[in-house]
Amino acid sequence: MPLKIARPAGIAAPAGQDFHAVGSIRRPRENRENLSVTHTEYLTLIYRLGLKPCSKKTAKYLGLSVRQLQRIYAAQASVPKPVALLLRLYNDLLANNKPAKKS
Repeated sequence: MPLKIARPAGIAAPAGQDFHAVGSIRRPRENRENLSVTHTEYLTLIYRLGLKPCSKKTAKYLGLSVRQLQRIYAAQASVPKPVALLLRLYNDLLANNKPAKKS
């Protein structure tokens, strides 16, 4: 598969170059929060949501296999960033939707 050529219309290529390849240049975003979750935080979030760390139900909700959950539970694998974001979102939603205590 050939590389895509990126050249704005009407602008000549620099001297000595025919084209430049378009690649994904990842620049760090400013003020990016730490997206990862530690093993202890993961277990705390799972228990707060009323889930078991290695159940089929948890695997279904998080989009992971039961074996992957077992690896995370045993601290043999790190928590994927999308799963960490999802768990934090669930936790925040639960915290914000709790009914106010009546005095």
